[in-house]
Amino acid sequence: VYDIGGFEREIRDAHRADPSARFALVGFSAGTLAVRAAANRLVRDGVPVAMVGYIGGDYLTDTAYTRPPGAVVVNVTGDGFLLTGRNLLWNGTDVAGAANVRLDRVAHFDLPEHPRTRAALLTGLAEVSGWLPSGPDVAPVQHAPAAVGR
Repeated sequence: VYDIGGFEREIRDAHRADPSARFALVGFSAGTLAVRAAANRLVRDGVPVAMVGYIGGDYLTDTAYTRPPGAVVVNVTGDGFLLTGRNLLWNGTDVAGAANVRLDRVAHFDLPEHPRTRAALLTGLAEVSGWLPSGPDVAPVQHAPAAVGR
């Protein structure tokens, strides 16, 4: 989880220097929880978060807090972390309104390097930037319909 506070300070400094800048935050494993909290704090304070990427967020739940206002959410899940029961207990959940990508039979620690993970993140970044990616790793990502009443 490196230094999420340090990253937040840098993002806030960049926003002060360029108020039109938008930001993307990506977290892996336990880092998804830190990124989710940081994204919500930044949005609450008026810093635009364009995209949040969750990779292997086994403990995330489908709540409004997992969907920061105004942010595109990319959520990549696979087999759960071995030490917490692999797929028995926790292996992530789909997030309403997100680009959910489930990679069956892909180990937790292999998720960040998987081509479909890269494709999903690139597609999310393309969506928020207006850039059209191309190449063998890029495939369309389907967004789930947003849940009503959540």
